[in-house]
Amino acid sequence: YYSALIKSINLFTNNILTMAGIMIKDATHYSPTLLYQSQAISAIT
Repeated sequence: YYSALIKSINLFTNNILTMAGIMIKDATHYSPTLLYQSQAISAIT
């Protein structure tokens, strides 16, 4: 039961991170700091 719950939570956070990553990629045209942060986020996950 818990592993299924954890998997669904992981899917949920992955979806959020993906959407955030898309927004960050759009923002990187304006800010290299955001580019660095997005690289750090993807390295963590």
